[in-house]
Amino acid sequence: MKVIRKKEDEIFLKKIMAVSLAIIVVASFEALFYAKDINFYEDFSKVYKDLSYSQYINLILFNMILAIINPMIISLYTFFTIDKIRINQIYKIFFCFSTFISLMHTLFQFRLNSITYYLVIILNIILFIVIVKKERTD
Repeated sequence: MKVIRKKEDEIFLKKIMAVSLAIIVVASFEALFYAKDINFYEDFSKVYKDLSYSQYINLILFNMILAIINPMIISLYTFFTIDKIRINQIYKIFFCFSTFISLMHTLFQFRLNSITYYLVIILNIILFIVIVKKERTD
Protein backbone atom coordinates (compact mmCIF):
# COMPACT_ATOMS: atom_id res chain seq x y z
CA MET A 1 0.00 0.00 0.00
CA LYS A 2 2.79 2.46 0.88
CA VAL A 3 4.62 1.65 -2.35
CA ILE A 4 1.52 2.44 -4.42
CA ARG A 5 0.92 5.66 -2.47
CA LYS A 6 4.55 6.72 -2.91
CA LYS A 7 4.35 6.03 -6.65
CA GLU A 8 1.11 8.07 -6.92
CA ASP A 9 2.73 10.93 -5.01
CA GLU A 10 5.74 10.80 -7.32
CA ILE A 11 3.50 10.97 -10.41
CA PHE A 12 1.56 13.87 -8.89
CA LEU A 13 4.79 15.70 -8.09
CA LYS A 14 6.04 15.23 -11.66
CA LYS A 15 2.77 16.62 -13.05
CA ILE A 16 2.92 19.66 -10.76
CA MET A 17 6.57 20.29 -11.63
CA ALA A 18 6.00 19.92 -15.39
CA VAL A 19 3.02 22.27 -15.51
CA SER A 20 4.74 24.78 -13.23
CA LEU A 21 7.86 24.70 -15.37
CA ALA A 22 5.77 25.30 -18.48
CA ILE A 23 4.03 28.30 -16.85
CA ILE A 24 7.36 29.77 -15.75
CA VAL A 25 8.95 29.33 -19.19
CA VAL A 26 5.98 30.77 -21.09
CA ALA A 27 5.64 33.75 -18.72
CA SER A 28 9.38 34.41 -18.97
CA PHE A 29 9.28 34.33 -22.77
CA GLU A 30 6.31 36.67 -22.70
CA ALA A 31 8.23 39.14 -20.53
CA LEU A 32 11.21 38.84 -22.84
CA PHE A 33 9.07 39.60 -25.89
CA TYR A 34 7.47 42.64 -24.26
CA ALA A 35 10.79 43.96 -22.95
CA LYS A 36 12.71 43.60 -26.21
CA ASP A 37 10.15 44.86 -28.70
CA ILE A 38 10.13 48.66 -28.96
CA ASN A 39 6.66 48.64 -30.55
CA PHE A 40 5.11 47.45 -27.29
CA TYR A 41 6.83 50.27 -25.43
CA GLU A 42 5.64 52.82 -27.98
CA ASP A 43 2.05 51.61 -27.59
CA PHE A 44 2.46 51.71 -23.82
CA SER A 45 3.94 55.23 -23.89
CA LYS A 46 0.98 56.50 -25.94
CA VAL A 47 -1.36 55.55 -23.10
CA TYR A 48 0.97 56.38 -20.19
CA LYS A 49 2.90 59.42 -21.35
CA ASP A 50 4.65 60.17 -18.07
CA LEU A 51 6.30 56.74 -17.55
CA SER A 52 9.85 56.06 -18.68
CA TYR A 53 11.31 52.97 -20.33
CA SER A 54 12.81 51.76 -17.03
CA GLN A 55 9.39 51.98 -15.40
CA TYR A 56 7.96 50.02 -18.32
CA ILE A 57 10.60 47.30 -17.80
CA ASN A 58 9.85 47.26 -14.06
CA LEU A 59 6.16 46.78 -14.83
CA ILE A 60 6.94 43.87 -17.17
CA LEU A 61 9.17 42.21 -14.58
CA PHE A 62 6.58 42.70 -11.84
CA ASN A 63 3.90 41.10 -14.05
CA MET A 64 6.23 38.19 -14.77
CA ILE A 65 6.89 37.68 -11.06
CA LEU A 66 3.15 37.72 -10.39
CA ALA A 67 2.67 35.10 -13.11
CA ILE A 68 5.38 32.73 -11.86
CA ILE A 69 5.14 33.09 -8.06
CA ASN A 70 2.13 30.78 -7.70
CA PRO A 71 3.54 27.80 -9.63
CA MET A 72 6.91 28.28 -7.90
CA ILE A 73 5.34 28.16 -4.44
CA ILE A 74 3.17 25.16 -5.33
CA SER A 75 6.15 23.27 -6.76
CA LEU A 76 8.48 24.00 -3.88
CA TYR A 77 5.90 23.28 -1.20
CA THR A 78 4.86 20.02 -2.85
CA PHE A 79 8.45 18.93 -3.43
CA PHE A 80 9.50 19.45 0.17
CA THR A 81 6.35 18.27 1.95
CA ILE A 82 4.74 15.53 -0.13
CA ASP A 83 6.46 12.77 1.87
CA LYS A 84 5.84 14.30 5.29
CA ILE A 85 2.48 16.05 5.15
CA ARG A 86 0.87 14.40 2.10
CA ILE A 87 -1.88 15.98 0.04
CA ASN A 88 -4.82 16.90 2.24
CA GLN A 89 -7.94 19.00 1.86
CA ILE A 90 -6.25 22.18 3.11
CA TYR A 91 -3.52 21.80 0.46
CA LYS A 92 -6.12 21.41 -2.27
CA ILE A 93 -8.28 24.32 -1.10
CA PHE A 94 -5.37 26.72 -0.61
CA PHE A 95 -3.54 25.97 -3.85
CA CYS A 96 -6.72 25.74 -5.93
CA PHE A 97 -7.69 29.16 -4.62
CA SER A 98 -4.24 30.63 -5.31
CA THR A 99 -4.24 29.12 -8.81
CA PHE A 100 -7.71 30.56 -9.41
CA ILE A 101 -6.52 34.01 -8.31
CA SER A 102 -3.50 33.70 -10.61
CA LEU A 103 -5.80 32.70 -13.46
CA MET A 104 -8.08 35.69 -12.82
CA HIS A 105 -5.06 38.01 -12.75
CA THR A 106 -4.00 36.68 -16.14
CA LEU A 107 -7.51 36.85 -17.61
CA PHE A 108 -8.02 40.48 -16.58
CA GLN A 109 -4.90 41.60 -18.43
CA PHE A 110 -6.79 41.25 -21.75
CA ARG A 111 -3.73 40.72 -23.95
CA LEU A 112 -5.82 39.09 -26.63
CA ASN A 113 -3.23 39.43 -29.40
CA SER A 114 -0.58 37.37 -27.57
CA ILE A 115 -0.28 33.60 -27.89
CA THR A 116 1.54 33.44 -24.55
CA TYR A 117 -1.54 34.97 -22.90
CA TYR A 118 -3.61 31.98 -23.99
CA LEU A 119 -0.87 29.50 -23.13
CA VAL A 120 -0.56 30.81 -19.56
CA ILE A 121 -4.35 30.62 -19.18
CA ILE A 122 -4.44 27.03 -20.45
CA LEU A 123 -1.51 26.01 -18.25
CA ASN A 124 -3.10 27.57 -15.15
CA ILE A 125 -6.30 25.66 -15.88
CA ILE A 126 -4.28 22.45 -16.24
CA LEU A 127 -2.53 23.17 -12.92
CA PHE A 128 -5.90 23.75 -11.28
CA ILE A 129 -7.24 20.45 -12.66
CA VAL A 130 -4.15 18.51 -11.56
CA ILE A 131 -4.56 19.81 -8.01
CA VAL A 132 -8.31 19.16 -7.91
CA LYS A 133 -8.05 15.63 -9.31
CA LYS A 134 -5.47 14.47 -6.75
CA GLU A 135 -6.93 12.03 -4.24
CA ARG A 136 -6.30 12.52 -0.56
CA THR A 137 -3.30 10.55 0.62
CA ASP A 138 -3.29 10.90 4.40
